[in-house]
Amino acid sequence: MSGAGPLRVIVAAALAPLQPAGRTLCCALSGGRDSTLLLVLLHELAVPLGFRLSALHVHHGLSPRADDWARHCQGLCERLGVALQVRRVQVPRRGADGLEAAARAERYRCYRDCGAEVVVLAHHADDQAETVLLQLLRGAGPEGLAAMPALRRLGPDGPWLARPLLEVPRARIEAGLRDRGLSWVEDESNADTRRARNHLRHAVMPVLEQLQPAVREVLARSARNMADAAALAAAVGREDVARAADGPGLRVDALRALPAVRAANALRQWLADAGLQAPPRERLLAGLAQLLEARSDGAPRLMLGEQAVLRHQGCLMVARPAAAGNWWLPWNGELRLALPDGRTLHLDPREGTGLSRARLLAAGVRVRLRRGGERLRPGPGRPHRTLKNLLREAGVPPWERSHAVVLEAGGRTAWAEGAGGDAGFAAAPGEAGVEPMVLPGPAGTGR
Repeated sequence: MSGAGPLRVIVAAALAPLQPAGRTLCCALSGGRDSTLLLVLLHELAVPLGFRLSALHVHHGLSPRADDWARHCQGLCERLGVALQVRRVQVPRRGADGLEAAARAERYRCYRDCGAEVVVLAHHADDQAETVLLQLLRGAGPEGLAAMPALRRLGPDGPWLARPLLEVPRARIEAGLRDRGLSWVEDESNADTRRARNHLRHAVMPVLEQLQPAVREVLARSARNMADAAALAAAVGREDVARAADGPGLRVDALRALPAVRAANALRQWLADAGLQAPPRERLLAGLAQLLEARSDGAPRLMLGEQAVLRHQGCLMVARPAAAGNWWLPWNGELRLALPDGRTLHLDPREGTGLSRARLLAAGVRVRLRRGGERLRPGPGRPHRTLKNLLREAGVPPWERSHAVVLEAGGRTAWAEGAGGDAGFAAAPGEAGVEPMVLPGPAGTGR
């Protein structure tokens, strides 16, 4: 799409892939110049294109003039006859990624929940150029340098996000406002050059424009080229993932057969398709090398926040390793026992199978995590075995062995998660028994 031609035609062409007739469109309205003009253009197109239009104003409460902005948006929508939602949000002022990122997250949450099929945003060519430069300064790869897409889905079940002004320069938007005699509100924070984007806008872009008058068009072209490269990398990555897939995991031997950069690309795509953010390139490559080359009895891991990529039985998989703890709880015959790590111990009543309920209660049971050194006898006439070996033979991944739940009765291991019960505590025929089972917590802790 080109930034030339009447603005209404540009917006209509940008919306055409969404087949807007019959759809509900919501304009993200801040009250600034860009979104003010966008709302008016959408209002002019609603009847010809056959869509239902509404507007959404997110009230962040970060500016002393925030209430004035909301009133301005209300007045504009009343004049146009457009329904307006005003959503007040609480922005965490000490978020891990900063105030701007926290405010953006709140806006996008509102977009996702606004009820429209398409949310239309007013980003323009100057915004796109600034985004490319910011991503370049962050050392981003092709996906980051592709900057803002003209169309994308906000999650698998969320609305479409459309940016129909993405190739329209700010100067044309200002001219469109003058032609229609429109007023808007000014966000005073846009003049704060301590913010990286504002510094680029006011100090860097004018210099670049002296070197290359068409700098916005050039950066937009670079963004499109990077989007093509990112799409190609994603397609190759999904092909490699399909060849390496083994259930929910990726086969180590298949990844080893790929060049390092291509294997990293496959891992990155596998994580992205699972909704996980891959680490930066250097850490991804180093972590992948450890995962692929570690000894078979090693326990390498690539941490991803609270989750990790781990290796088990020749495959990479994603899990949430749980830290071991020294807690213990008494068991007094309950059928369900909430554990400190969020899991639940469920003891299913049985007759003649499982563990003898009477023998457990007589010995006194402590429920705890594995500490090492435990032994149990897996069957009558069989020798005692170490829990470590029993868990390994049962195929329990190394990162789960450390937090296996153990029932200790009278100082002996009566049962262990993943290994089963000790023959000395087995229920006799006709005797009341219990079959322990550990249920995962809401965060997926445990097996």
